[in-house]
Amino acid sequence: MTPAERRRALQGRVLELSGGARIGQGVKVLRHQYKVHQPKRERDLLEAKERRIDAARRKDAEDAGTYDKSFKKSLFIQKKKQRDWTKGLGPGIGKFSGGVLKISGAEITSVMGPKEGSSQTGKPKYHAKRRK
Repeated sequence: MTPAERRRALQGRVLELSGGARIGQGVKVLRHQYKVHQPKRERDLLEAKERRIDAARRKDAEDAGTYDKSFKKSLFIQKKKQRDWTKGLGPGIGKFSGGVLKISGAEITSVMGPKEGSSQTGKPKYHAKRRK
């Protein structure tokens, strides 16, 4: 073990003890933290290299007869599904005029849902107007 690997292992253990990572996952979390701060081009190159290495390992396992398609998810890295995030409130909500989005109370309740703990149900009660 090189001094750098020893240092990373120690940092990973400290991270696990402090609660920053699950037991046995400290070094993995550290690697992820290092990757996040690298330039995107470097990250892409490292991911491509990782995929090439995994493909070579998979090919070797297939040639040796120890590879099964059911192991694919657990043994080899898969690209994670990207979630489809919708930004903002969505089309048709509010009116944009003069650089300001104007939203009515009804539109806010349609997005947020009814207030919790609200006991009011059915039609609102209107008070009769007083006659003079």
